[in-house]
Amino acid sequence: MATKKVTTTTKKNTPSQKHASEPNYKSTYDQHRKMKKQIAAVIMFTAGVLIGAIVLIKGENVWTWIHNFFYGIFGLSAIILPIALIYIAVMATLDKPIGDIKHKIWQTGVLMALFCGLFEICIKTPYVGDNFVDVLGNLFENGVLLKGGGLFSAILGWPLFAACGKAGSITIIILLLFAFIMLLSGATLIGFFKGVAKPVKKMSDSYVQKREDIEKKRQTKFDIDVDLGPEVLPNHPVYSPKPTPQELQQIEKQKNEELKQNQKGKSFDIDDNPIDELINQAISDGSKK
Repeated sequence: MATKKVTTTTKKNTPSQKHASEPNYKSTYDQHRKMKKQIAAVIMFTAGVLIGAIVLIKGENVWTWIHNFFYGIFGLSAIILPIALIYIAVMATLDKPIGDIKHKIWQTGVLMALFCGLFEICIKTPYVGDNFVDVLGNLFENGVLLKGGGLFSAILGWPLFAACGKAGSITIIILLLFAFIMLLSGATLIGFFKGVAKPVKKMSDSYVQKREDIEKKRQTKFDIDVDLGPEVLPNHPVYSPKPTPQELQQIEKQKNEELKQNQKGKSFDIDDNPIDELINQAISDGSKK
């Protein structure tokens, strides 16, 4: 018996179908990254609020011990830590381009070390003590008493103070603070300069406006308002009547008479002057005698 051959055809997938069938790993990764970012933002916001409450409220028992511990570590800059954490959490929640939160955590630590060092160096006698342990103990105690930058100021402030002195270390710390605040906030130099230019422009505009107001007040002092009565205007439209033919003839006669009189005045002869006649007659009479 003859057997029929069965031919099987396999459909080839087009490139578009292949891409559609493959899972979109990039979108999945972005969603996972955003989810992790939002979770980290919630944790940081909660931690910032809790640390802020511990720093601001003295409390009792364990709360008081933690309160003093934060001030002993960070000193006067203890309040900056919760503000920085809450700021990073809010920016991450709004999905602002601030970068990875991991980097923001160590940048916040460096920022705190700079602030602590600045507050410690700015006091009258920074880093007092006979040896290394005494200095650290005094830093912690002064931090609890809100005198200085606390124990954390020894990380960057103490080496800079020992190497560059008071003025040099303050200058370096201020420049580093500017750099790390820019990194932490994700700001750019262009945005910084624009932000600085806005209040300057606003101040200049307000100054110009005040000068214009002063000039207007000066002008109003010398402007005397005199009552000239109601202003009478002619009826509109203004109509001037045309002269009649008789009036035109009369005007022409007057012009002709004026021309004749002018011609007579021009033809006046000097010899007909009566004064000259009197002089000539007097001369003739004298000659006869």
